[in-house]
Amino acid sequence: MTSLINRVVKENTAEYINSNPQVQQIKAEIKSDLNIEPDKVEISEENKKPKKRGRIIGGILAVGGLIGTAVSLAVMIGKNPAKAAKVLEGHTKYGHKAYEEAEKLAAELFAKEKAAPKKSNIVSDLFSGKKEGYEIGTEDLLKVFEKPEFKSELSCDIEFLEKHLAKNNISENSEVFKALKSLKQNLQAHLSSVEQKLLNGEKFENTALSEKFKSENAKNIEEIQKYIKDANDIDLIGLFNSSYIYKINLNDYIKECPRDVLPNDGIFFHGTKKAKLVYENGFSPFASNQIDQFGRELGAGVYTTPDIRVAAAFSGLHGDIIPVKLADDAKIALVTGSVQQELYGRIVKFISERLTVDGYNALAPDVKSALMESVMRHVFKQAGYDAAYMPKAYKAYTGIDIAAILSPDVNEMIGRNQKQLVIFSPEKTKIVSRTFTERVNDLADKFRTFKDMFVYGFKNPSLF
Repeated sequence: MTSLINRVVKENTAEYINSNPQVQQIKAEIKSDLNIEPDKVEISEENKKPKKRGRIIGGILAVGGLIGTAVSLAVMIGKNPAKAAKVLEGHTKYGHKAYEEAEKLAAELFAKEKAAPKKSNIVSDLFSGKKEGYEIGTEDLLKVFEKPEFKSELSCDIEFLEKHLAKNNISENSEVFKALKSLKQNLQAHLSSVEQKLLNGEKFENTALSEKFKSENAKNIEEIQKYIKDANDIDLIGLFNSSYIYKINLNDYIKECPRDVLPNDGIFFHGTKKAKLVYENGFSPFASNQIDQFGRELGAGVYTTPDIRVAAAFSGLHGDIIPVKLADDAKIALVTGSVQQELYGRIVKFISERLTVDGYNALAPDVKSALMESVMRHVFKQAGYDAAYMPKAYKAYTGIDIAAILSPDVNEMIGRNQKQLVIFSPEKTKIVSRTFTERVNDLADKFRTFKDMFVYGFKNPSLF
C-alpha cells in the first residue's frame, strides 16, 4: 500500500487530476444534474476562533483525506494492463465449468443426423406423427451468411418486370418503363439508407419508412400496376402486390464488416470489475458473469468495444478498462439486430429438435445458457469468422426469459449505442499498454458514464 501511495504522489496524481479540464467538467455536470448544494451551517461567535486542538485534528484529518483520495484515485486509474497481466494472449480454456459440458453437448448435437429432405412424404408424416431427420440442419444455420440474390422482394419484382418489358420490346419512352426506372432508383436509395442506419445502429421503424416510400412512389406504383392489369399476362400475376410494398424489408444477412467503421489501430477495450482474473488467466470466450442467468447475444466470445464510454459502463469507477489488440488478419463479421435475431431463432430450433423437452429441462441453468453460446460460436467459426461486430447491442432472449426481459437496456442506460466486437478466436488477441495519461483520461469517461447511468437508474428504479 505504501509503495502504491508513493508512486501516486511521485506522479503527482492529485495535481494532474485537479488540473485536468475533462474531470473538472464532469464534476460540474454531476453536481448540476443532481442539484447538489453545500450544507449551510450556522457558526456562533463562540466558535469563530479556531482552537489549537481543532487545528491539529483538522490537520490530521486533512492528511488522512489526501492519502485516502490519492489511494482512491490510484485504484480508479489502475495499472498499465500490459505490465499487470501475467498472460497477454487469449486462449480457449474454460473459465466456467458449464462451458466444458456445453461444448461437449454442442459437439454431439452437430454430429447428429442431417436435416430432413425438403420434400417429405406428407402421408407418412401424418400417420407417423414425425418426419425423418430434422428441419434445421447446419446448412440452415449458415444460410444467414449467404448474400441474398435480391436486396428486397420489390427488387426481385422490378428485375422480373424489366426482363418482361425487354422481351416484349416495350419502348423506353413508355410510361411504364419510365415509372419502373424511377421506382428502381428510388428503391436503391431507400435500401442504401436503411443499410446505413443499421450500420450506424440507429433506431428506426421499418414499417414507417416503408409506408413513406410507398407514399412518395405512389404514382410510379400505380402506373406499373395499371400496366400489369392491362397486359393480362399470367406471368405477371402477383407482382407489385400492395400488401408487401408496405413492408419493403431489406433482405439482411451476416457479411464481412467494412474496415472503415473499426479502429485503424485494431485496438478494442474490455471493461471489467474483475480485471485480476483476466490478468492472471488471460482472455477466454468461455467466461461470463451472467452465465447463470442468460446467454450473451453473440455467443461465447471475448466481448470488447471500440468505444471507451461503453467499456466504462462495465468497468465502473473502480474497475479496469483493458485494451486488446486484434490481429490484422482476423476476419470480422457485421451483425445487425434483425439478422442476429434470425440466427438466434434458428439456433433455438436447432437445439430443441435434437434434445427432448425433458433432456433440455434437465440441464442446469448455466449449462443451458452456455450451450446456446457454444452453438452460436461454432456457427460463426464454421462460417470462417474470428470475430463479429455489432453497431448496437441487442438482447438475445426469445421472450421466455423474465430476467433478460426485465434487465436494463444498456444502450439507453449509457445514452449511446453499445458498439461491441465479440472475438471468437482469442488466440488472435493480445493485451497491450495503456499509458498513465490515457488511463487518467479514461477516468473522465468513467465519470461521464457514471453520471448517465446514475440518472438512468434514478428514472428507472424498477430495473435495478
